[in-house]
Amino acid sequence: MTHVTLPNLRSFAFQGQSAYLEALLAHVTTPLLEKLYICVFGLRALSAPHLLQFIVSTEKFTGWLSSAVLRFNLFI
Repeated sequence: MTHVTLPNLRSFAFQGQSAYLEALLAHVTTPLLEKLYICVFGLRALSAPHLLQFIVSTEKFTGWLSSAVLRFNLFI
C-alpha cells in the first residue's frame, strides 16, 4: 500500500473496529492534526500500536499533544 500525507487535515474521527483503524493509520501521516476522536466497538482489550505511532509522529511535527482534543469511546 501507498503511504499518504494529509498536510491540511485538522480533525479526524473514526468509528468502527480497531483492526480497520490500525490498517488505516499504518499508511497515513497528518502533521497538523488538532483533534482526534475515536470510537471503537467490540473490544475486550485495546492493542493499537499503529495508533500509538500515529500520535507520536504527529507530536514530532507540531507539538500536537499539548493542545489536542482526544476522545476514546470503547464499547464491549
